[in-house]
Amino acid sequence: MSQVLGRDALILIDDVAVGTLHNWRMSIEGEAVRDYTMGSQDPSFLDIGNRRFPFRAESAWVDNTYADKVLAGAACTVKGRPTGTGSGKKEYILTNAKLLTWEIGPQQTGIIVQNVTGEGRAFQSTAQA
Repeated sequence: MSQVLGRDALILIDDVAVGTLHNWRMSIEGEAVRDYTMGSQDPSFLDIGNRRFPFRAESAWVDNTYADKVLAGAACTVKGRPTGTGSGKKEYILTNAKLLTWEIGPQQTGIIVQNVTGEGRAFQSTAQA
């Protein structure tokens, strides 16, 4: 597989693309469950316990849409499309997600940026229809 340009990537919250997007990240994180026995410094048991699916997006600030979503606490769906939109292209979906934090601030370049973070309850990797 060849490399793709990041400029084609986008993230959608409730099927609406985050406009003037600067960057975004999604991850799958597993919590290690370990058990050790006496006389050994290596785990005798190692597995993945709890998992979490966090995400974040940074964009130019336009309005308070994402701040309002954090305050409302309603669930949403977050879709990450690393190669843009199109039939057969990769899509990562976080379902029953909550937006957890929102921040706003100026940059030296003269624009106001906003950051939103959240976490999904489930993660799905699929191809776009």
